[in-house]
Amino acid sequence: MTEKQPNQINGGLSRLPIFLGITVLTTCLVAAPYIVRSLHESDTTPTVSVDFSRRLGTLEEPELHGSDHALEIAIAGITSPYETVRSHQRLLHYLQTNLGILVNLKQRKSYQEVNDLLENGELDAALICSGGYAHARRSSGIEILAVPMIRGKARYQAYIIVHRDSGIRDFSGLSGHSFAFTDPLSNTGWLFPVSRLSAMGKTASSFFSRVAYTYGHDRSIEAVAHKMVDGASIDSVIYDNFLETAPEKLSQIQIIERSPYFAAPPFVASSKLDDQKRSKLKMVLLTMHQNEQGVEVLRSLGITRFVEGNDQAYDSIRDMAKRIGSWRP
Repeated sequence: MTEKQPNQINGGLSRLPIFLGITVLTTCLVAAPYIVRSLHESDTTPTVSVDFSRRLGTLEEPELHGSDHALEIAIAGITSPYETVRSHQRLLHYLQTNLGILVNLKQRKSYQEVNDLLENGELDAALICSGGYAHARRSSGIEILAVPMIRGKARYQAYIIVHRDSGIRDFSGLSGHSFAFTDPLSNTGWLFPVSRLSAMGKTASSFFSRVAYTYGHDRSIEAVAHKMVDGASIDSVIYDNFLETAPEKLSQIQIIERSPYFAAPPFVASSKLDDQKRSKLKMVLLTMHQNEQGVEVLRSLGITRFVEGNDQAYDSIRDMAKRIGSWRP
């Protein structure tokens, strides 16, 4: 297949504002998301991935003081890198203020890379996706500190979406069409639609004409809205937040299927975090809804409050993974 000129999936990333004391590893935050077409050697289905090698500049990082005592945190890229940092800046600043120590943000492109940081002891804590947590729990020794309650529920869904002019009305109607996944470890953005295919006796390569990996639910929405792909599976939290704050982003989108409910993405601590910091971070998260500043931060993220979580709540995700036999495409 002749390689085509990369297409830009969305506008270039502008210079990112960051709070003093929060550092961002620029590996992915300054990268412009470009689409490149390729073929898996063992697969006949054309696959699209995001190329993070194209850079638009560098970020100015603030001078750090006392960084040896900093808390190293990652936010899994449920949305694109720019959107992730933009939306979570206030949370990171709130944690830094209330913990009384520096908070450093380590950002990575994929869920697996964040899991690797946790397993290698390079992170103290992270807000990770449910699929990433279910996949990592046994090997990494991570512990749930808190779970976000969204619109009164500590759970969420996958939404299968298409363009409203597509004429596709159900999941089976996507046969022979192109489809966007978000990340190979995403519950809503990969595991759920693949499990749907497995129940039908199909695979992504036999069902879809082409698959894409966008590494952000907001990018998947944009890809469908601009007819870069015919369908996608996205996180209901992202969709519902757009519905409230930027409904124009969804004007061309139609939901054709909703998944069962899953336990919400947890805020976890790594095994390297000492007991004192672990307890304090957990307390700060669980009491955010009790003060005015915390409420404002939570509201900006579409979160009602953080609540206690438990590992068993993610068993339905593990069961789904067992039925398909692998987390990998």
